[in-house]
Amino acid sequence: YAVAGELVNYVMTVENRGTGATETVSVTASLPAGTTVEPGGANAWDDCTNSQCFTQIADLPPLGVWTGNLTLRVDAGVEDGAQLTLVMSADETSLSAPSVAIANTKVQSLPDLSVEVATLPTAVVAVGDEFKALIEVVNSGAVAAETTTVTLDVPVGASFESALAGGTESDGVITWEVSDLAINGAAQLVATLRAPDAEGALELVAEATTSVTLASGGSRDITDRDVQSLRVGDAPVLDLQLAMSPDPVAPGDELAMRFSYQNIGFESAEDVMLSFRVPAETELDLDATTADVVCANTCAAGETVTLDIGTLQGQTSGEARIALLVDDDTAALQVNGAGALSGTDGTDALLPQSATAAVQVVDGPILEVTQ
Repeated sequence: YAVAGELVNYVMTVENRGTGATETVSVTASLPAGTTVEPGGANAWDDCTNSQCFTQIADLPPLGVWTGNLTLRVDAGVEDGAQLTLVMSADETSLSAPSVAIANTKVQSLPDLSVEVATLPTAVVAVGDEFKALIEVVNSGAVAAETTTVTLDVPVGASFESALAGGTESDGVITWEVSDLAINGAAQLVATLRAPDAEGALELVAEATTSVTLASGGSRDITDRDVQSLRVGDAPVLDLQLAMSPDPVAPGDELAMRFSYQNIGFESAEDVMLSFRVPAETELDLDATTADVVCANTCAAGETVTLDIGTLQGQTSGEARIALLVDDDTAALQVNGAGALSGTDGTDALLPQSATAAVQVVDGPILEVTQ
């Protein structure tokens, strides 16, 4: 048996059992469908393609033996139970017909687990507050996974509150048993935890494991692991995102830059300022810009523009829409936008945030097909 996605090593021999030396012997191996030659796995062969390997033996004395190895990787998508057939032939001018050997190998497919853990809230939780760990387990393998054990370590300093879908906690580990995870099937699991009473950082470690009995004997554990961090604290934390539209844009058309900013912390951020430069090959259209921005001079390309946001309360967000006009005679292939968000906690500067985006510039028809 061979496992889909893994290696199969063939050991091949050509033996001269006659009493005289051979002339040149041509050896050909026809590769099974659903396999590829592993890099470095055909050193004994003169040439390999996607379908066969070929070599020539200059002469083989009586009772002489040629040995060659061939290492193939079974494609991950090969169907469970499929048969791999490798055909090897050796031919020489004195032979009435080539000597042929056939090797058949069955394929066993395995589950392919992936696990992801996320938190709600996503980045920061207040000191002593509850938060949720959201776990998703997916089987993207070619066969179903039988019982899958999913674990989540309760982070140091945090405490367990509850778990849905039958999750239980023991010695700081939350465990779920997921039965019969079908091909492309997924399971969503939720645990509620409480953050510690001191600021710091939490590390959440989730793991999913299923055991498979191998047709060749023994068993194998299929495992995946994911780690997510969560900050604990009340201090303000800034975040900035930028989107530009339309994409593509034509010369002379309006282009919108949408800055989305937020304080994902719990205390207010002070002196919050959004700044950006007017992108090359554009100019700022103040009449169409919804934000109360200030330009250093004429709002021309390359100049710095600022938006004084001031105080940004904890767990709040805002948006600034900046309207640009792309130059009529631009030769640029794209317009690049960037911005920065800064602020303080009232005393010290917060970690600044930046965001970038780009759109293509197309001078001509722009077709869009929808269905």
